[in-house]
Amino acid sequence: MTWDKHTKPPADVCPERYCFHWAPPGSLVDMSRRLHNSLEEALARRDSWVDVPDGGCVCRFGVCTRLDPVAGDHDWYSTCEPELERGGLPWFYFIPSVEKVDSEFHEEYLRESQTLWGDGEEAT
Repeated sequence: MTWDKHTKPPADVCPERYCFHWAPPGSLVDMSRRLHNSLEEALARRDSWVDVPDGGCVCRFGVCTRLDPVAGDHDWYSTCEPELERGGLPWFYFIPSVEKVDSEFHEEYLRESQTLWGDGEEAT
């Protein structure tokens, strides 16, 4: 899908590669929920890694409502800023409302989204 930063995205769409929980095709993902003390330790313990040949959502917290509005339990979107930058999109692009932003970023979200999209700062 092609995104235009001047057009608000639908609030219920999965942004795929622009979400931290999205794995590109051919990924190996650690689904263990273990915390590792170092990168070396994480790489040494591959017993719970999952192959994701076609890519997809690998959120470990639950089913995202953006992928499955019926079975989903929460909107698990998490900004993947490097991908947003590569795509020429602002950091807030897929965040549907100011309520979904930490309070310390409310003013920045409102200012930047209103500058880009006008007074209706929330995604539709």
